[in-house]
Amino acid sequence: MNPDIWGVFHDGVLTGARVEGPASMVLTIEIPYLREMLPGAGNAFVVRLSGNPRLEYAEYGSPPRSSLEHAVEAAPELLYAEPVERGVELDCARGTLRVEYDDMAVSLDTGENVTYDELVSANQRYWDGWTRARRTD
Repeated sequence: MNPDIWGVFHDGVLTGARVEGPASMVLTIEIPYLREMLPGAGNAFVVRLSGNPRLEYAEYGSPPRSSLEHAVEAAPELLYAEPVERGVELDCARGTLRVEYDDMAVSLDTGENVTYDELVSANQRYWDGWTRARRTD
């Protein structure tokens, strides 16, 4: 999947991370407003990373830590994504989350796969509606 997709997770919160198999990792990103734009009940997305993924979280002013438990406990709110050589660096509300991987796939928290185009479309529908609502206030 195109790594630009990380931008749609703006305001999402990392609530889960686990190693799955010898060369993959699974992240859970809760972002109810975006999840509501897609079919079915739920509030999160599951991001499967492959190719010996690595995750590192550093709260501002602290050294980075590669502990999945630490990252989940910190519950970083994802704000902005910047592509890096082998993944993405996410500017978060209280720190920086760096995720390295070779490939990724995204599914709903109910298990259905989601394509890049479906995520981009859902994100656009949400923000278009948000903008319209602000104009009427």
